[in-house]
Amino acid sequence: MHWLKNEHWVRPDLKRYRGLLFWSLILGVMTFVFAGALMFTSGFLIDKSATKPLFAAIYVTVVLTRAFGIGRPVFQYIERLTSHNWVLRITSHMRRKLYKVLETDAAFVSEHHQTGDILGLLADDIGHIQNLYLRMIFPTVVGAGLTVIATLLLGWFNWGFALWIMLLLLFQVLILPWWGLVVERFRKAEQKQLNHDAYVSLTDSVLGLSDWVITHREKDFMSQSLAAPKKLAASTVKSKRFQWRRDFVGQLLFVLIVISMLIWTNLEWTGNQASANWVGAFVLVVFPLDQAFSGIAQGVGEWPTYRDAIRHLNDLQPVTRQLPQQQAVPTQFKEMTLQHLSFQYTPKDPELITDIDLTVHSGEKIAILGPSGMGKTTLLQLVLGDLTPTTGNVLVDGQDVLTYQQHRTNLFA
Repeated sequence: MHWLKNEHWVRPDLKRYRGLLFWSLILGVMTFVFAGALMFTSGFLIDKSATKPLFAAIYVTVVLTRAFGIGRPVFQYIERLTSHNWVLRITSHMRRKLYKVLETDAAFVSEHHQTGDILGLLADDIGHIQNLYLRMIFPTVVGAGLTVIATLLLGWFNWGFALWIMLLLLFQVLILPWWGLVVERFRKAEQKQLNHDAYVSLTDSVLGLSDWVITHREKDFMSQSLAAPKKLAASTVKSKRFQWRRDFVGQLLFVLIVISMLIWTNLEWTGNQASANWVGAFVLVVFPLDQAFSGIAQGVGEWPTYRDAIRHLNDLQPVTRQLPQQQAVPTQFKEMTLQHLSFQYTPKDPELITDIDLTVHSGEKIAILGPSGMGKTTLLQLVLGDLTPTTGNVLVDGQDVLTYQQHRTNLFA
């Protein structure tokens, strides 16, 4: 986890908008507190009404039931507004930050990033960061807060039983998410890579679509474009099956909490009619907790995806290109020369362009043909100066093409 020490995409925004985060968490907890209070007063009202009391005896309970019934959706609505305002502010700031990073290298972005990588950053990684807040951080903190509140309230009556319920709730907050994280860790990494490959492969194929059509390789285009999505779909199905089993275990734990509450109230609260009226209240108050805890395991199980998205963003550093001293564009073009031109994106990648020598005089026309992926677009980017050759030079009237970048619009059409 040492990479978190140098993390500069998530933590600064958490500090910047900590006020909105605090109120989002408070409102989230209050939403479920009011939901529990609504079920508690409703349970007491049902049991008490079964004894046919005077209306005055249940008047306060009726008023409280109405108050909690109104308060729950109000708090939920305000919480949704606050939490989404918080997360959208963060992701909006992240997108601006991403655009600024790319802007510093806009003319030469293809030299350092594949188009599919950029699309993946914009469409996927920022979205994963948004889900990190809404589906992992927020539900986990709210669930932990409700666990503390439930334990303290039950401890007022019976500390032994309160600790038992706390153990079951902690199983929902800690053990189930950890189980999902261990099982799904490698599968999520595989899905992340397949999703990345799908973006890169499909983007490259679409950008070279004319080459596929000219060479009548439509079937190859479809098979290459759909290979990664098919593998991704198969892996996603496996994840869905595991999630179903994990959620089923979570529901069994919730049923165990309900049964435990029934047994405890039967032993502690059925000694007389007055105390028996509270049995329904204690049992019904459990049900809103299911909604609060059910999403925690799902959110934490996506942590490998969120972690990779954070790493991907942190690996994206502003890149500035040092250009040679710029010169004015020649008034009359004479020739363009490629001298021993070679290019590869990284030392690990194969060479796309290898030792090309070519001279094009004024008025001459040349056509470069070849199947997709053979380096035609790369050669054009080298000629324009968008890419820097690994070896060799591109000369315009004896001067390196990089010396004309500030006036390239007057040189190339």
